[in-house]
Amino acid sequence: MCREPTRSGTAQQARSVPRADILEQFIEGKLPSADRCEDALYSGDSFIAVIDGATNTETVYDDGRRPGRIAAELLTSALAGLDPQVDARSAVLSLDRAIADWYRKRGILDQVRHDVQARISASAVILSLCRREVWMIGDCQALIEDRHITNHKRTDSLMEEVRAFVNESELAAGATIDQLLRDDTGRAVIDELIRRQRYFQNRIGESPYNYFVLDGFLPDIAPILVHALPDAVTTVVLASDGYPRLRPTLQETEAELERILTRDPLLCGEFKSTKGVYPGNRSFDDRTYIRIRLSAGPEKFPPGKTASARRRQRRQQ
Repeated sequence: MCREPTRSGTAQQARSVPRADILEQFIEGKLPSADRCEDALYSGDSFIAVIDGATNTETVYDDGRRPGRIAAELLTSALAGLDPQVDARSAVLSLDRAIADWYRKRGILDQVRHDVQARISASAVILSLCRREVWMIGDCQALIEDRHITNHKRTDSLMEEVRAFVNESELAAGATIDQLLRDDTGRAVIDELIRRQRYFQNRIGESPYNYFVLDGFLPDIAPILVHALPDAVTTVVLASDGYPRLRPTLQETEAELERILTRDPLLCGEFKSTKGVYPGNRSFDDRTYIRIRLSAGPEKFPPGKTASARRRQRRQQ
């Protein structure tokens, strides 16, 4: 139940969490094996979320799971334990502590504190039904009615351009797209940049390359994108960054992805990425999509407004 203060602020009234209907949802990894997908989808009574675990080839853990998968599963479990009325910052910091606790239980907290390359991490976009807000940490995306919201990292834009430049130069020199999909020269060039980007992870300062994710070391003052949903908003889409563009329906979004991949499987043109659709893969990245229909926000009337006045206002509407 959501709770909100009464006029005096000394007591609280309970109201139901706004109803949310899942209209459609989809999750698929870029690789054929489902257990290698590092995206996760959470749908509970108070929160709906898409979690995008970050691929990290620097570290292998003894349980065989990919680091991004571990992070996604930890955050999914932590979401189930959140207070329905928690605010965005408290929620995100609580989720981040779930990862820190995982390090602590394995006795590696101090190690990963000083070695960012060994951390597990994830991005998340979360719909709080109680607060009617969308929260974003890291590079996921959302569609609020027709308003597209992203949180793309500057470092990703830099690496996408570098990879595109290198691969375009290879094509100009006579290489074929099929050759580059088998041996991605541009990706090889940016591999070291991808590694170096992590030194800016969860770093407070003035560098334009700093970025923030859930990795167990999120600073208390890290920026969190919070988008309040006006009462008129009834449809919200949450997705990972495995979709180049979000459309109002899953079918349209998948069709746009297919159009882009068919035209440019290397992903160095209209839509630039740090990787292409390599042989045997389903796409360039794991992808998750969920479309939610919300009940209208509660009607608001000035204090003391009578029931008859409420009925008159409804008739005028």
